[in-house]
Amino acid sequence: MSPVHGEGVILPGAYATSPSDNAYTFVAQADASSLSGGSLAALMAGSKWSGIDAGTHKTVITYSFADPQTSVYSYEDASGFQSTLSAFSAADRQTTRDVLARIASVCNVEFVEVQDNANECGVVRYGYSQQPNAMHFAGYAFFPSSNAIGGDIWIGQDQSGPQWDYYKPDLLLHETLHAIGLKHPFDGNAVLGTAQDIIPNTVMSYSPVVGATSGFMSQYPVSPMAMDIAALQYLYGSNAATNAGNTVYDLAGPDFQSGFTSVWDGGGSDTLDASRIAHGVQLDLAEGALSDVGAVVRASGMVNGTRIYTNYTATTSIAAGASIENAVGSAFADQLAGSNGANWMQGGAGNDSLEGRGGDDLLDGGDGQDVALYAASRAGYSIARGANGVTVSGPATGTDTMVNVERLVFTDGKVALDLDGYAGTVAKLLGAVFGAGAVHNTGYAGIGLNFADGGMGEQALAQLALDTQLGAHAGNDAVVDLLYTNVMGAAPSAAAHAQYVALLADGTYTQATLALEAAGSTMNQAHIDLVGLAAHGLAYTA
Repeated sequence: MSPVHGEGVILPGAYATSPSDNAYTFVAQADASSLSGGSLAALMAGSKWSGIDAGTHKTVITYSFADPQTSVYSYEDASGFQSTLSAFSAADRQTTRDVLARIASVCNVEFVEVQDNANECGVVRYGYSQQPNAMHFAGYAFFPSSNAIGGDIWIGQDQSGPQWDYYKPDLLLHETLHAIGLKHPFDGNAVLGTAQDIIPNTVMSYSPVVGATSGFMSQYPVSPMAMDIAALQYLYGSNAATNAGNTVYDLAGPDFQSGFTSVWDGGGSDTLDASRIAHGVQLDLAEGALSDVGAVVRASGMVNGTRIYTNYTATTSIAAGASIENAVGSAFADQLAGSNGANWMQGGAGNDSLEGRGGDDLLDGGDGQDVALYAASRAGYSIARGANGVTVSGPATGTDTMVNVERLVFTDGKVALDLDGYAGTVAKLLGAVFGAGAVHNTGYAGIGLNFADGGMGEQALAQLALDTQLGAHAGNDAVVDLLYTNVMGAAPSAAAHAQYVALLADGTYTQATLALEAAGSTMNQAHIDLVGLAAHGLAYTA
């Protein structure tokens, strides 16, 4: 069981930090109650730092590392903290700087390191102490205030060893967010619901799984999560300079494969790229949505006396306010979903599903049999094939362009676009075996596509169609009469009938290959209007 975090209260003190313009201001929780369904209010401690640099317009937050040889404190009623002070190691200091850099990347603050002595110290100060452990905490931090103790962060001495390195970045992140204005989501009047109050949503939570207040995670967040980013940006504004250009996020990289990540992006045309991942992925470009990029975080916790285990697989999110326009899948079966803006999504070699959602999107399925999904009825859409692909237009999702996409799926039906592939084979066989009107029987078309998609070969599919129409083991006379009549529009003459029966008898054709020959004929293609089907697709139902 991992130790829990401390939050801290404001205690009086007289020691002034430097620079003096880093005053704090009070932030009413009510100001954030209407944002994000009230989730931001649940993270508002009530104060923040407010020293604004006139040149950069960033909030400057100084920080320092306390040392028993140089640091001076003026705490009242809290002497237990500094009396057991020990300094951060060089490695711990660098870990802290890395944490501060990740915080600064998402909000409009500048962390400035200063000395910690009798003349100056940071408004945020770091040190080890036995006091948090004596209070049964791994760390203890104090909210922003004008008092000397405001912004001070104490990490338990028991957590100073290298065996805690796996957890230390998360611990420092949690306590630092306290020190700059965030609280636990379960404290005070404004709180998160149980289902939301989990560490994957906010590092300020204690819950590794829903309903647990302690437990274990195989990997802890090392950067602010989506709710933390929203809260920090509410307090300090966003950092528009972070990844402001056209950024490609390599989802195979360690930042995404090592655990939880929430993407903040300042602008440009940006891409989630899973092309180097050796398995299928689920990517969602909507703000706040979660994506499965292959990382797995194992977690457990006690809930009502029972040990609960959870494997988190959707570990990557897009922070509110960040716009990621594009997604590139892997070489395997992927699920790619867009945002309400214009998106470009590219599947790989697998059988992918793509959903553009709102905006005018370009959907490229790549190799394999790929599907475009629409959460709307077919009747509201027009489908047309042009020089650059198939366009699908509807009021709910704009005009999408399809390249290498074989199927469209609506809430009340489906459309096959691969008239040069399986759908074409099925349509032509329907015309030859069941008559030209059969291509408009969506149930027949669905049955044929289901067999074709399942791997049934053309000859087997043709024989199945004949057996369905004529019964199993039909004679050659019946097969010839059926195919000739459907294709030519009239029964065969005696000579024509005899000719084709003879070709079946001597093995030139089997019944299946003759059906395929008839299906592919120019006359049959004209009867079923294959050109029109290619332009607008073959409707079918599963």
